[in-house]
Amino acid sequence: MTPKPFAITGPGDELALASFEPRLGAIAVRFASDGTVAHVFGGAVRDALVGTPTHDLDMTVDGAARDAGNSLAELLGGTYFDLDVPRGIGRVAVASPNKGDGPLTVDLTGRVTADDIDGHLRGRDFTINAMAVSLADLADRGARVIDPTGGVADLRAGLVRALSPQALDDDPIRLLRGPRMAAMGALTLDGETAGWIKQRAGLIKDVSPERVRDELLKILAAPGATRSIRGLDDLGLLTAVLPELEESRGVTQPSEHHYDVFNHLVETPGMFEMMTLVSDSVPDETPALAYVPRFDGISEYFAGVVADGATRSTLAKLACLLHDVSKPAARTVEPSGRIRFFGHGPLGAQVCRDLMTRLRFSRKATEHVAAMVEYHLRPGQAAAPGSPPSARAIYRYRRDLDDVSIDTLYLNMADYMAAKGPDMLRPGYDFSAWEQYCGAVERLLDGDDSQNARQNRRRPAAGLVNGNELMTALSLEPGPVLGELLELIEEAKVTGEIQSRSDALRLAKAALKSGRVTDRRKLL
Repeated sequence: MTPKPFAITGPGDELALASFEPRLGAIAVRFASDGTVAHVFGGAVRDALVGTPTHDLDMTVDGAARDAGNSLAELLGGTYFDLDVPRGIGRVAVASPNKGDGPLTVDLTGRVTADDIDGHLRGRDFTINAMAVSLADLADRGARVIDPTGGVADLRAGLVRALSPQALDDDPIRLLRGPRMAAMGALTLDGETAGWIKQRAGLIKDVSPERVRDELLKILAAPGATRSIRGLDDLGLLTAVLPELEESRGVTQPSEHHYDVFNHLVETPGMFEMMTLVSDSVPDETPALAYVPRFDGISEYFAGVVADGATRSTLAKLACLLHDVSKPAARTVEPSGRIRFFGHGPLGAQVCRDLMTRLRFSRKATEHVAAMVEYHLRPGQAAAPGSPPSARAIYRYRRDLDDVSIDTLYLNMADYMAAKGPDMLRPGYDFSAWEQYCGAVERLLDGDDSQNARQNRRRPAAGLVNGNELMTALSLEPGPVLGELLELIEEAKVTGEIQSRSDALRLAKAALKSGRVTDRRKLL
């Protein structure tokens, strides 16, 4: 899946106010009344040129950023805070909707006059970020793009070009920002810029983990993840950011795998993207996708934000990249020559926890990805090959994976496709085994009404009996045994083995008596 390229929508040297965030008009009026001279610069100008909506504005003001920021915070119903006092940079954040508008961020750089704007832009990072427009002109009749470094020409040519190697040295996060802008706009890194980045890849280790995390997430969020990941690897950045992947390079796999472990990991996010893309034309272009089960609302589901501003789709692509990260450590070769990777899922989950903690991911995001990695083989283990999973297998799968049960199904199918390699994407491939596999996954996805995958919530004992009733009927006390009995009853109810309260009590009593669940007081 390749991202749609940027394309300049207008003549390229002039912009109108309507091309920007709607609240910029009110900001222009406020600054005019305050006597503030301001320019919009950077990514907002780039995005306006290509017709991409953005709610992040970078602006210069000729006075103090704090004064202008407090005025805007009062106007917009937001909050002002300093970002970099020595450099005179502050931010206005509008976190909640204001009169129906969405969130907005305005970063302000102070003490930049109209005469200074050219020099300010020349000190930026990339040419396509080094453009500006006068806010007063914009509000009046439209503004000429101030472009001292050739950003418009580079945007037309589809290039991301750094202004100088010093710009990368000054802030090494730009080593990732360049590839990220290329990923988001289907642009190409200028050859000289790519060389500068490759020479400095090691500097990324000096950047704060939070900033590295945010750039990595933006790269994974953009379409064309496999293309972007390979680009990072070519630049020496992939294993500088995720050194845990280095050991997988060149590690051979059983003959049914097309790629070594490293290349398999790189290909899997792209397979995930293809199968979660809802498009009528995709199955015709890639016949394998016609067998992939989908559900109403799949786009909205994977677009839902989980944590750290990342969607389910973005975190799933990270899990795809990491799902076999511990195969090198778990690899064994039997006397027969058979290659095995026992326990690589749980081992990989711990590796994910360690690396995501290092990159300052939240606990929620970390556990989300770690669970997907730990259980990524589980869908294929839910039933014998060629057989559908039983109601009990479906229940246990949903119970154990809970909030990542759907996400892991698609990781598992992406894993399958990446293992088979490019042949599976071509007409003429024998899809009989894949069709059976997808049928089993569809059963795990759909199940029955009592455990619909989209609900993803357990209902203890399904209303047949509660903990107090069990304690009274069986002379039990609160504790692990009671929890095990409730879980046993819930599973039996879901799988159709019991239907009533009396059934539930009989099952619980039999479980205690048989030793399946043991009461330490030996009451029965």
